[in-house]
Amino acid sequence: MDRDGPDAAGQEAAVERGRCRSRRAVAQEQLAQIKEHKDQADLAKLEKRREGEQIQRSSQLYQMEIQRDKEKEQEKKIEFQRQHHEHIAEQKIFKAEDKQKEDKDDDRIKAYIKGKEMMADLTREKNLETNRMIEKHKDKAFEQLTAQMNEKFKIEDDRLARGAAEVEVEYQMQNKEKEMKKKAVLESIEENRVTVKYILPLEKHLQRSEKEPLSFQVPCACNTNQCPTAEANCGPSYKTHAIARTCL
Repeated sequence: MDRDGPDAAGQEAAVERGRCRSRRAVAQEQLAQIKEHKDQADLAKLEKRREGEQIQRSSQLYQMEIQRDKEKEQEKKIEFQRQHHEHIAEQKIFKAEDKQKEDKDDDRIKAYIKGKEMMADLTREKNLETNRMIEKHKDKAFEQLTAQMNEKFKIEDDRLARGAAEVEVEYQMQNKEKEMKKKAVLESIEENRVTVKYILPLEKHLQRSEKEPLSFQVPCACNTNQCPTAEANCGPSYKTHAIARTCL
């Protein structure tokens, strides 16, 4: 009995230790599995976070690319507008040059073309000045440039007005000269009419008369009561005068 007691207790203790080892092994295995699952979950979370960051980074890059494309498109539009304006300005200059060649003998046309060229130059200067001043003080630059342009326009308008006044004076002088010439022609015609009406008949009758007195109707050229060409008195109207050849 005594021998069986200690052996049985030892066996039971050994069995219990085996069970403990088994439970410990099972627990360790379970812990290992749990840890493995946790590591896998953490890894999945990390991978998911990395994927999210990658997606966000890709989205940002895409947005940046879109923005760059928009900026490039805007730059192209601005450049196209600039080239278009330059082309228009060049066309105006070419037209002005052609006009100047066609009308080179007309001073007023030359002045007009010169004015167009000056306006084109002023426009280019205004654009350059505006672009420079806009970067610094946009509103102030615009006001100053507008004042300068108005002053230049006023000077050009005054010059054109003076030219128009000079043309008007020249026209009036020419018109006056034409009137004077017309008056002189009318006076000459009147003198010729008097000669044909009065002097020529007198000469004709004088040529026909040789010795005898010649009587004919002529108007009295004097305003006195005594006619210097005959003994008869002159009245206020036509009179009959006896004119001898010796009176000539």
